[in-house]
Amino acid sequence: MISGIIVFIVCMTGAIWALNIHGWIGSDSIAETEIPNTGSPLLKPSQLAELSADTLGVDLTYVTYAQNAPVRIGTYNRKNRISALMDPYTGKILAIDKFNTDGFNFWHFIRQGHRFLWLSPEIGRPIVNYGTLAFVLVLISGLVYWFPKSKKDLKRKLWFKWKKKTNLRRRFFDLHTVLGLYSCFVLIAISLTGMVWGLEWWSKGLYKVTSGGKELPQWGTVYSDTLSVNIADSLSPKMATDIIFEKIIKENPHAYSVHFGFPDAKDKSSVISVYIYPQKNVYYNSDSYYFDRYSLKEIKTDGPYSGKYSDAVFADKLRRMNYDIHIGSVWGTPGRLLMFFAALFGASLPITGFYLFFKKRIEKRKKHLTK
Repeated sequence: MISGIIVFIVCMTGAIWALNIHGWIGSDSIAETEIPNTGSPLLKPSQLAELSADTLGVDLTYVTYAQNAPVRIGTYNRKNRISALMDPYTGKILAIDKFNTDGFNFWHFIRQGHRFLWLSPEIGRPIVNYGTLAFVLVLISGLVYWFPKSKKDLKRKLWFKWKKKTNLRRRFFDLHTVLGLYSCFVLIAISLTGMVWGLEWWSKGLYKVTSGGKELPQWGTVYSDTLSVNIADSLSPKMATDIIFEKIIKENPHAYSVHFGFPDAKDKSSVISVYIYPQKNVYYNSDSYYFDRYSLKEIKTDGPYSGKYSDAVFADKLRRMNYDIHIGSVWGTPGRLLMFFAALFGASLPITGFYLFFKKRIEKRKKHLTK
């Protein structure tokens, strides 16, 4: 019952948050604006940073180019986040979005509820994840309990057989069992992928099983080599990124979008990061690279998220798919809709389950009193 309350909140906030993640509600219409190729060269990252400096008043940390679309620029900051959309050929700023966590933001509020139940991450994260684990056990036991004893019983359990005289308890029971059946396997997939981010033992164990016994590589920070160069004579962070930009754009002309992360000007050991996405709103099959900001050489790293997707082993590919499976984007729009409705059905299960539980207790009490 306790896990049911947690699951109701997590499922409802997940379904609501999905509306924004998939761009169904609250999306930026300017971001969807098509900007045809004029034949002019794309403005380089350093040029975009220079053109936007006065308007944004911040030092950019990333630039994301997309096919026939505005380029997104911005800065990562836990407290204040600023992003903008620009014309990649003229540098004209099309829209600015300033996000301050001190103020109220509806989608941030929903996200915090989904991940931490609006508590501190240290307290809310384990509550959400162990509540989700309990939900998985309830789903599996419910599936076993649902299993029909005969063909006739099977037909009755596959769909609603309501009549005008069907009482409320029977309707709630059918809602719980029928919707529960069709959403059960999807909810298990959502739950298991969600626990990857919140339960370390589950994350490591799942990787070990799917990799044939290998340990999950530690997530480590990548560094540029500050000892083999004269930093005073080196390129500026943005000029170095420009060179990598030209190389990546030339080698990946058909990519849907390419994300460039500038090295931190204050951190001499920071690197240039690059993420190449072949499809819109799909993340698992991306290629990720890190480059030394001084030598501009690629830095090879261990871990499931680094390098080319096509070169990854099965366990690494599955780990990269984790987020896309969780939100359904790995199966395109049908998958997103499937996960959305499964989350809504998942939120209904604790409600119908609570009703049936208390209804049964009341009926037992009445029978006891009549005796």
